[in-house]
Amino acid sequence: MDRYVKRIIDIQPKLKSKTLSLFGPSQTGKSSLISNQIQDEVKFSGSLLNARIRRRCQTDPGVLRDEIETRGIHDCLVIIDEIQKVPELLDEIHLMIEETDIRFLLTGLSARRLKEQGVNLLGGRAGKMNLHPFVWPEIREFNPMLDRILKYGLLPSVFLSNSPDDVLDDYINVYLQEEIAGEGFVRQLLKFERFLEVAVLTNAEEINYSNIASDVMMSRDSITEWYGILYETMIGFSIPPYTKKKKRKAVLVLWVAALALKPENGVRTWCKPIHQNPTGLPVGAVRERKNCLISDFNQSQCLFAR
Repeated sequence: MDRYVKRIIDIQPKLKSKTLSLFGPSQTGKSSLISNQIQDEVKFSGSLLNARIRRRCQTDPGVLRDEIETRGIHDCLVIIDEIQKVPELLDEIHLMIEETDIRFLLTGLSARRLKEQGVNLLGGRAGKMNLHPFVWPEIREFNPMLDRILKYGLLPSVFLSNSPDDVLDDYINVYLQEEIAGEGFVRQLLKFERFLEVAVLTNAEEINYSNIASDVMMSRDSITEWYGILYETMIGFSIPPYTKKKKRKAVLVLWVAALALKPENGVRTWCKPIHQNPTGLPVGAVRERKNCLISDFNQSQCLFAR
């Protein structure tokens, strides 16, 4: 993915006056966004993916302040990438926000681990923005085929790839091994993978936790918790039910098409042309289009509500 696609989200205005947290799933383009929008304003940056830096910060969070003071940095922007890997740094960052004129851009996958550990979330001293996959205005110039969008989704690394199947397979492996197993979210990884397959097949439908628990052979409480992981890691979101007249269930919408389905599983997307409906399209195809429209609308709403 060498080409940069201009994003609607603009992080510059908020960073002019305060610290900002930028969260988003892997490969949504956080690094590209930073390098194209604010790189000239950055005086110092560190990635906690670097094992040596991560170990130093875990051992002594004050090393960040020491590094900044040694460089004589002030009235500028500092970037800390993958902040969720060393939550202890947030206390030190909080102090520097209070005592200096330095602004921070903190990036990461989600705030889930930070919330779970009950760490300092900067107490309202930082703004928060989310980076989602592409929305239609960002890719209009490509004139993409609808079938490709429905099949592969709009994750930048997949959309811009000449081998989207391979990128999707790599993505789900990274998601399972690094974001789920690596962060300690679940212990039974194989069953969580099975849960993802079922979640994809029921995408854009009402969520029936009991049925899914039966399919995955896990408790209903575990399934409910695992849906929470999808939301917190920003892989999908739910639409609350309208309940004034009839009892209904929430609907899951996933950002990434065919998220958990690999070629060896025999299915690539949730589109299964079994039943027809009045539109003349297979039921699965209608579900795909509904998912695409809802996702694009939700992302656009998040962006323009800023």
